[in-house]
Amino acid sequence: MLEYAKLKGATMNEKLIQTYVRHNDQWFFVSTINRESSVPMEPGHIYAETLAWSIENDNTRRDLVIQESDVANSIDTHIFVIEQLTKYGKINEQ
Repeated sequence: MLEYAKLKGATMNEKLIQTYVRHNDQWFFVSTINRESSVPMEPGHIYAETLAWSIENDNTRRDLVIQESDVANSIDTHIFVIEQLTKYGKINEQ
């Protein structure tokens, strides 16, 4: 069940979207931000980073479920992750 989503215009290291997802009794927190690459060969390269954690009822983060990247300002990976977590409670291989 998709409980909350927030989307806003973003700049480097700012939130693009955050979502709380529930599968059965397990909650997950999914976050996507634009981030500057730390690779020396690509200074200034911006990409979207999506991370998801399982969380406790008090919103305490537990295990990191996935960490993926996409092109800057993209929420495609975020949408894929919330669909997988909502349906299966885990990320299935593509």
